[in-house]
Amino acid sequence: MKKGSLSLSVNAIVVLILAITMLGLGLGFMKGMFGKMTERFDTASGAGDLTNPPSSSNPFTVSSNQLSVSRGTTTSVQVAWLNDLIAPASPDPNIVCEDQLAADPIGGGRLFVIGLNARNNIEQNKIASWNVGVQVDETALVGDVYACSIDDAQVPPKYVDFIVTVK
Repeated sequence: MKKGSLSLSVNAIVVLILAITMLGLGLGFMKGMFGKMTERFDTASGAGDLTNPPSSSNPFTVSSNQLSVSRGTTTSVQVAWLNDLIAPASPDPNIVCEDQLAADPIGGGRLFVIGLNARNNIEQNKIASWNVGVQVDETALVGDVYACSIDDAQVPPKYVDFIVTVK
């Protein structure tokens, strides 16, 4: 009888260890899946988290009017546009950046803007937003200041301005 009860307790311990191991693996899998879903949701809902949302009095905005970007790096700025027209519109923003010291259009090949593409059929009173990358080339000079202006290519056009300083 003692041998049987000892065998039962060893089996119970083995089953308990296997159960705890399987539970740990399951929890790790669930944590990984929920982490990925949270990341995807945050990416998808980024337009709802505008730091400077447009309004009827200011229909074209950027998240920051002054950017400080290191040479050879890229930073992002969020651009938002409110369709205050009387019909759906397809904004196709234009950007112009000038080196304030050298008067070079588009930064003389040292400043690049990435991701400012047209949006189709934005309904009236709805917001379109872009996460725009501002990249400064390694050859840019520290202290260079670029004045950038974005317009929405609508009639009449609306503008938003921001400054990029190379650090």
